[in-house]
Amino acid sequence: MQKWRGVSTARNIEFFETDSGRSDVTEYIQDLSPSSAAKVMKVMDAVADTEKPPSHFFKKLQGRGELWEIRVKNHRFLGFHVPAREQGPRKLILVTAFKKQSDRTPTQEIEVALRRRDAYLCRQGALLT
Repeated sequence: MQKWRGVSTARNIEFFETDSGRSDVTEYIQDLSPSSAAKVMKVMDAVADTEKPPSHFFKKLQGRGELWEIRVKNHRFLGFHVPAREQGPRKLILVTAFKKQSDRTPTQEIEVALRRRDAYLCRQGALLT
């Protein structure tokens, strides 16, 4: 699991890796222009360090299995929070990234995010109910 950066105050952001070691989120960020990647990093820092980031950067998807969305212009990163086992910042696991081209989040991206969430939780031995 790739970590976004060191320990933060509000939440630690990690990037999901498939069984083969690929991270779609890492690859997506690497494919961005340097200026777009810098904007993404700045917003991720704000989400990691702020207990309640502004909703134009960080928003829960309604009725979508506890998925959260980091929003940077037209770039979207879907993830979920892992319950904390000890005191300290919660983990936000980002599982997919895509360029948003319509008002609605694509159903396919939501399904991918939910499958990866379940795979992560199975690896950790704790499946959501």
